[in-house]
Parts: sequence; structure tokens; C-alpha cells
Amino acid sequence: MAAGAWLGIEPVAFRIHNGTGAERAVRFVADAPPEPARTLVYRTERGTGAVPTSSPVSVPLRLAPGWNRVELSAAPAPDAPGTTERLLHITNWRIESERP
Repeated sequence: MAAGAWLGIEPVAFRIHNGTGAERAVRFVADAPPEPARTLVYRTERGTGAVPTSSPVSVPLRLAPGWNRVELSAAPAPDAPGTTERLLHITNWRIESERP
């Protein structure tokens, strides 16, 4: 199994540095097994959101200059309310530039 992070209901924090001196639109991308019963929840200084779990998962971010905190967690998908298992394994995470 590839190294990575297990996400559950408690957020896992990532600190991402934007050294460009200007705000940048990027994507936090990671490989994850397709889990239709789960969503990936993210929180930043700008707010929260959720994306479906597919491979790869792709979280849109706007990074201010300097250090930015991004919290990730797993939650049941809105259409799977009976799901109690909330673990999600992400691997090979990376930051990609937002394409124009």
C-alpha cells in the first residue's frame, strides 16, 4: 500500500506555502479509492467545501501569499446517510496550478 494519510471525521491539517507574493488559484490533488459513500471535506481560512471521492480527488484552493492552512476530513456522502465508516486513504498528494 502506498504511503499517505488516513482521513476520518477529525480533520488532518496541511500547511501549504505560497511563495509567489500574490494570491494563486491551485488544486490540492490526491489519489484515493473511489468511495461513493464518502465525501472529502475541506476547510480553509476562506470557508469550507466538499468534493466527491474519486481518483484523483481535486480540491480547488485560493492561496494567499505565505503559509496557508488546509484541513481535510472524510464524511458520509449526502446520498449515503446510513454510512458509518468514515475513513478515506489518500496518497500521492500534490499541488497543481489551476488551468486558465
